[in-house]
Amino acid sequence: MITGQSDKSVEWYTTAMKLAHDINYLYLENNCNIGLGAFYFNNEQYDKARSYFEKVIDISLKNNFTAALTSAYLNMSNVIFGATKHLPSPKYDEVIHYMKLSLKSLKKDRTLSSSSKPIQASAACII
Repeated sequence: MITGQSDKSVEWYTTAMKLAHDINYLYLENNCNIGLGAFYFNNEQYDKARSYFEKVIDISLKNNFTAALTSAYLNMSNVIFGATKHLPSPKYDEVIHYMKLSLKSLKKDRTLSSSSKPIQASAACII
């Protein structure tokens, strides 16, 4: 992300995502969604962040992108906590639900993997 140039960051992520979508490069499209979700989370625009992480979850589930899925579930828990932490009743149950999904995804990834490699940073963006 480009510090101090928020509009440019969003513009470039959006352009890259459109190009990736047009050529069906789902891995890059997913990473653009992760970047935009992180951007909006960091700017406390939780509804927008959530919509991008929901796209990551959808694409990751359909394409077996387990590292991105694990990260997206954690990011969703952060978004939900951030959006509800000031409410009289924060949505802790939903936060925990996404944390459990993240752990389940990680365990599945490690079970399928022939070696126990750490999650690759390029595919995961844990906030």
